[in-house]
Amino acid sequence: MKVKLFKHLDFLLPAHNCVIIPDLGAFILNIENAVVGRDGSVTPPCYTLAFNPELKSSDGIIASLISKEEGVSYRFASMQIKDAVRAILADLKRGKTIDCGNVGSLSLDSDRNLIFTPNKLYIHPECFGLYSVSLKKLDQLEIPAIKTAKKYSLKYTLTSVAVASVALFLMLAPSVSLKNGSYRSYQNAGIIPSPVFVQPQPVAEKEEQQEQIAENVPDKEEVAVAAEEVKHERKYYIIVGGETSLAQAEKLLNKISKLAFPDAAIVESSDRYRIYVASFYDKQEAEGFLRSFRKDYPKYSSAWLYSRKIN
Repeated sequence: MKVKLFKHLDFLLPAHNCVIIPDLGAFILNIENAVVGRDGSVTPPCYTLAFNPELKSSDGIIASLISKEEGVSYRFASMQIKDAVRAILADLKRGKTIDCGNVGSLSLDSDRNLIFTPNKLYIHPECFGLYSVSLKKLDQLEIPAIKTAKKYSLKYTLTSVAVASVALFLMLAPSVSLKNGSYRSYQNAGIIPSPVFVQPQPVAEKEEQQEQIAENVPDKEEVAVAAEEVKHERKYYIIVGGETSLAQAEKLLNKISKLAFPDAAIVESSDRYRIYVASFYDKQEAEGFLRSFRKDYPKYSSAWLYSRKIN
């Protein structure tokens, strides 16, 4: 079961960024954006792995996956996880190093503290195939010489102008027509369109059309409501804590709100109630806020990004 547990962890981390193994700790994925060096080198974005032994309350993610894949109840899946964690903790106390598959490994230091060693070769699916590149600076580029425009002689230019003038004269010259024994001259220029006469529209009909147009034009309030109803596929929450019951979550929310975050709220998912301090519809904006939040509030350095599909 221990091997299966870490295989499930490796599968779930790219989708949830933070997955908790009950009574053991939370495994967290942190993104590092692409970096452009002064020498023109570009390092692609990557994900780093972290472990927080303080987050031990079950978030239900692994248990839900085991219940679905193995066709067992959620309670039975939770019992399997607890048995696996007991075996892991027993091996750690004996001085063994626990292999966590592609994620890394767990061990105890001399002070019996749980130490996580991440796998440096871990590759997030979004970063697969990316590698560092080197770009040349503008002063290093070889700019091809610009060809000079051809110089035409004055004789060639005057000849072209004369030909164009004759053609224009022939197109605009009046034509002569003989009808009933008399001459009649008229203009026959193909490039000049015939005049189009528009019959005046009755005033009553014109006012009626203007009223219909005014009725079909939406007002500002309707446009604002339509803009608010634009649907997003996912919503991203900055999570700072969670509880299994609503009553406990409300107590934690009240505590966090009094400290520094009056706008904190609760988001529910399966059997878990999570406390978030901010929410976004744009993933990049949410990740940027999370990085700044961890720096500004070291106490909540284990805050993580939770994404949820909007129905």
